[in-house]
Amino acid sequence: MGTSTDTYNLSAFFENDRWNARIVVIPGEPPVTGGIYRWLAHPNYVAVALEFVAAPLMFGAWRTAGAFSALNALAMAVRVPAEERALREAAEGPR
Repeated sequence: MGTSTDTYNLSAFFENDRWNARIVVIPGEPPVTGGIYRWLAHPNYVAVALEFVAAPLMFGAWRTAGAFSALNALAMAVRVPAEERALREAAEGPR
């Protein structure tokens, strides 16, 4: 049985055919702004953060939930600004 965060994750994946683990900006293509992206700039990261809390807590592993959440927060503190920078640079065009 899937969780609501799984549905959330799938929603972000299916609404954005450009989803990829690497930071890729397709030249000339506008950022995705429809669907769930109207409300959240990074919906998959929200879903992953919820999963990192919910999955361990289902088994009472609150330390694991805290540790995974802290590691995820560190990763996102690097990843999200890098993605935003790539989008901003693509929008500005070549220098």
